[in-house]
Amino acid sequence: MKSSFVLCNKLNRALVISFVAFILSFCFLIVFFVLAKDLPQIVPVHFSNGVGIDGWGNKSELYPIPIIPAVFGVLTVPVAVVCSKKDVPGFSYFASGVSLFATLLMALVAAAFLKAAGV
Repeated sequence: MKSSFVLCNKLNRALVISFVAFILSFCFLIVFFVLAKDLPQIVPVHFSNGVGIDGWGNKSELYPIPIIPAVFGVLTVPVAVVCSKKDVPGFSYFASGVSLFATLLMALVAAAFLKAAGV
């Protein structure tokens, strides 16, 4: 009886982490687009090592930055549900970790671009 409770608890933890990844990625998406509306039309889109900004483009070129983690966030929830039904929480943890990593990495990239654009 005790082992089934531990298994159920692990699966719920995997689902919770997946939902946190989903919510975090969509919060990032919303915050980015709220900040992006105040950007100028021409923004920095490429940085090189040691030189600084060496590429400029339209602000719409930055839109994939929050969309990529949102896609990962959307994909993690069904993966977590399927893995919880199949009693395989490990893959759910992996998918959630990838989603969280992508969200945090893109948040750092977005912070660099937004700072360079003057927001």
